[in-house]
Amino acid sequence: MKATAWSNSFYWVLRIFLGVAAALIVVAVIYPPQLVRGPAGATGAPGADGQDGQKGDKGQPGKDGDHGSKGNTGATGAKGSFWGGK
Repeated sequence: MKATAWSNSFYWVLRIFLGVAAALIVVAVIYPPQLVRGPAGATGAPGADGQDGQKGDKGQPGKDGDHGSKGNTGATGAKGSFWGGK
């Protein structure tokens, strides 16, 4: 089986490609990437204030208070309120 011109050129291109890939791998192993950080910059200005939040739900009503004691007898001699003077 005789090699054609196309197969010869294909193998040459393949060899060049593999050689370049091997060279890149060697360079990557010898010179690994290093991260160099500079000094920290100044702090920025504070942002604008946000909007107020929504109001919460209304609370439950409290318990009714105890009834007070009846008052003392007034000048007319009536005891209690006007409507229930017993």
